Amino acid sequence: MKRRLLNIKRGSITPIKSAILPFNGGTTANMIIATVDNSDWTINWGDGTLETYPSDSGVFRTHTYASSFIGNVIIYGDVSYLRSSTGSYDFTNVVNFTNLDSLWLQNNQFTGNMSGVISLTSLTYLFLYSTQFTGNMTGVTGLTLLTTLRLNSNQFTGDMSGVSGLSLLTTLYLISNQFTYTYSLLSSGFVNFYIRLKSGELSNPTDIDNILIDIDNNTTSGGGTIDLRSTGAASPTAASASAVSSLISKGRTVLTN
Repeated sequence: MKRRLLNIKRGSITPIKSAILPFNGGTTANMIIATVDNSDWTINWGDGTLETYPSDSGVFRTHTYASSFIGNVIIYGDVSYLRSSTGSYDFTNVVNFTNLDSLWLQNNQFTGNMSGVISLTSLTYLFLYSTQFTGNMTGVTGLTLLTTLRLNSNQFTGDMSGVSGLSLLTTLYLISNQFTYTYSLLSSGFVNFYIRLKSGELSNPTDIDNILIDIDNNTTSGGGTIDLRSTGAASPTAASASAVSSLISKGRTVLTN
């Protein structure tokens, strides 16, 4: 029998938002979840365990399965913050949480592509780290409230133009993916950014020089690192020496072969 939770208020009964997250094998799963109104949230771990927890953006709720589990984990609540660091989920259905403003997935075999976040227009913080997400960045173009975007050590491909219209974005990490560089992408609004391009892309010294000059021309002071080191990458020449000096004076760290 299909279970549906209801939120009962005076004069109305409304279904509680939920998302089904397929779990693709493993013995441990965890979640940190906070809700929009700090109300309790409920999780069905899929093995007959149904638990309700208070809203809290700082405490992991962990579940251990008797053996490697394959099935559906279901979260119930109007979720505003979701973080997970273990498990093998498909997070595509997280789009059901339309008030989600922070999504942080790290250090496991999370799968899917950016289509799972296209509808999350309330997101201000998106951190996908060391996962198996694939595809390009087109899914972030409509996330106009983003202030922080960190796509670290995934399998994303294509150029970086998906962030070009995100005027509120101040922190951008594009590290250890398969991105190619997009000129004039980095605006003066970026306070902190860290970029590392795919291995072997930058074998021409002129490309190295042009990227460094472009970043210097389009950014002001702030933190962050421009890391153009990779196997087969060229070293910059004297043509970009002034740009490198300028970037360092702005507080940037520049790393090249």
